Amino acid sequence: MNGEAAYRFGLANADRNPDGTIIEKSLVDIVAHAIDFDAEQQRLGLAQRIVSRRKKPGMTAPAGKVTLPGLGLREYEPERLVADDDGNLIENSRATVKYKKAEARRSASNADRANERAEQDRAEAELLDDWAKGQQQSGRDERELTFGACVTELGLLSDEDVTA
Repeated sequence: MNGEAAYRFGLANADRNPDGTIIEKSLVDIVAHAIDFDAEQQRLGLAQRIVSRRKKPGMTAPAGKVTLPGLGLREYEPERLVADDDGNLIENSRATVKYKKAEARRSASNADRANERAEQDRAEAELLDDWAKGQQQSGRDERELTFGACVTELGLLSDEDVTA
């Protein structure tokens, strides 16, 4: 069973608390037993994660601090890997302008996506909070005050494709 099918199977069969929330350990255990397992693929995936981890700040040993104009002291990780846009890597201490600019573009793009997600999470929480307060005042059972019920009852769901 592929990952998506194993997840759906796990979601349908996982143990739940009395309030309907899913017990994560149960879900993970069921997915682990249902999913197809290819040792070679897993080995490659692990290797990729090991390499990818070394591209993230804070995941290699610092060798002092560097003073960056306008930012002050920052950890210097000479062994951290820096990627260009063509699938090549180099150690941070050996990175050229091409590598550092590619890294800066990716960081900015990742930050933009994270900010957009944070704005969405905030908007969803505020929407649900405002709606739930009104529903609670009218005596509605708190267990029914879910985000799915909120967007459905407020008519905010659409089948249209999402465009950014």
